[in-house]
Amino acid sequence: MNYTADEIRSYQFQKAGLSGYKAADVDDLLDNVARDYDEMAKQQEEFAAKIQVLADKITEYRESEDSVKFAILNAQKTGDGILKEKTAAADKYYAEKIEAADKAAAQAKETAEKLVLEAQTKAQEIHYGGKEYFKSRANQCKNLKARNRR
Repeated sequence: MNYTADEIRSYQFQKAGLSGYKAADVDDLLDNVARDYDEMAKQQEEFAAKIQVLADKITEYRESEDSVKFAILNAQKTGDGILKEKTAAADKYYAEKIEAADKAAAQAKETAEKLVLEAQTKAQEIHYGGKEYFKSRANQCKNLKARNRR
């Protein structure tokens, strides 16, 4: 079940007879958990915004890649005409331009893939970091409960 910070703050534990929890300790823990939960929600919003920026960059790079492909096609058409009319020097010029365009396309693709991988990695870190945090808080609650029983 997903709780909001306000639900955590207002949660009421049932008394377990005379050996129940200290209300102040439980309230302090709930306040801390709710505060941390609020902070994580803010971070999640920030990360979502950052992921959107990265997604926009990926779109921009893909559009650039299309422009590079279009430029390559135009260069090939021009190259065919030059090959018919020019000498070996023209052949060398054409090959250098194709190589540069392919390199630019490969670099754009590599950059886009890196950005996607970084965004996925950051999302996983957020997801798993949150799980570990709440596991840790649950263990703290168990330890508090065990100490109060003594």
